[in-house]
Amino acid sequence: MTDSMIKIFNKYCVYAYSELGVILAIVSLLLGMYCILFLADKSYRYYRHILFTILLILAFTITLFLTSNLIIFYICFEAALIPLTFIVLIWSKTPERVEAALRLLFYTFLLALPTLFYLGIVIARFGSLNITIDDAIEMGSPVELLAWVAMFLAFLVKTAIPPFHLWLVEAHVEAPTLGSILLSGLALKLGLYGVLCMLPTIFYVGGHRGSQYLHLLSLLALTYAVMEILAQVDWKKIVAYFSVVHMGLIFIGLFSNSLSGFQGAVVIAIIHSFVSPALFTCVGYLYERHETKDITVYGRLAEVMPVFSFIAFFLFLIEMAFPGTPSFIGELFLFNSTAATSFVAFFSLFYYYMFFAVFIFKVYATIFFDTPSISIQDFDDLTLLEVSQLLYMVVILCIPTLYPQVIIDSAARAFWDSTT
Repeated sequence: MTDSMIKIFNKYCVYAYSELGVILAIVSLLLGMYCILFLADKSYRYYRHILFTILLILAFTITLFLTSNLIIFYICFEAALIPLTFIVLIWSKTPERVEAALRLLFYTFLLALPTLFYLGIVIARFGSLNITIDDAIEMGSPVELLAWVAMFLAFLVKTAIPPFHLWLVEAHVEAPTLGSILLSGLALKLGLYGVLCMLPTIFYVGGHRGSQYLHLLSLLALTYAVMEILAQVDWKKIVAYFSVVHMGLIFIGLFSNSLSGFQGAVVIAIIHSFVSPALFTCVGYLYERHETKDITVYGRLAEVMPVFSFIAFFLFLIEMAFPGTPSFIGELFLFNSTAATSFVAFFSLFYYYMFFAVFIFKVYATIFFDTPSISIQDFDDLTLLEVSQLLYMVVILCIPTLYPQVIIDSAARAFWDSTT
């Protein structure tokens, strides 16, 4: 690895740490405020304990996004999921919650243990635990490369890329609405930020040696997640697979080795932090009213819940990246990057976009306009507080649509600092 390449990777990590980490920390704070607003009308017996758990998760995630020390990074990387496990285990009411909580904890924790082995190699090789290592060199030996692969797999588990996504779907299904909000909005970003900023060597090995293979893996993961959605009738499980689809799109952008791909990945990651929790909130509202998440049971909800159907329609448009929504900006950058780098990926994304849009409209039509199998006359529309909760997310999602340049420019500066 040449001295110029060392400077490139060091510049990238310094900048990613200083700006992208700050943006993700702000995203975490906004999502934490939403969680507190969501609890405003809930009569939990252990309200203070839940509030403390939320603040603890925020403390771990924000520290992870702002630290440059690898040991602190690893501690926060692992510890952030422990409070979330307690939310699933204690405040969920389903009998399967124990299995889902243990799978959430041990599946992600055990597969992240090789990261310690990797940190040991970093200490022995570089003599530093700072993310912005000054004397970084290429990891060339088989043992070092194997250590990198093991650590990278830990990040793939945290981001729930297929086939490492089963823990995420089960955790979402069994978790209370608050747990799903935190899991989709914050937990998935931990592994994503690890891929972005853990070490300069990550971008050397992943971005230059194996980018084509990783790009293909992301494309296969995206295809698998979309096909898996077709077999689901549980609305919460469908939204969980939406998260898996988003992670596949993000990785396609990250490993496209292009500016537009990187920008699209960052935009989609930030939008996902808000639209997915908002959709889980919608699922929670219906579940509280009739205690079922089967989309084939509902129907004609637009007649009795017009406000809810309108807000949900807006969120579904963002989910399918409809033109004029913030997610469309991210996917437009992805299309641009794949058109220049991979002919097969471009047409695969094109058919994904068409197919996914049709399916999302089918789900929406089933819930709000199909013939119901239960009585919906006792369904009340959203309360004023529930409307304010969803409008909070809608307003935040409108900001990147009106002012996308802040995110795009930040991603561009980070990318160019890594290549010039």
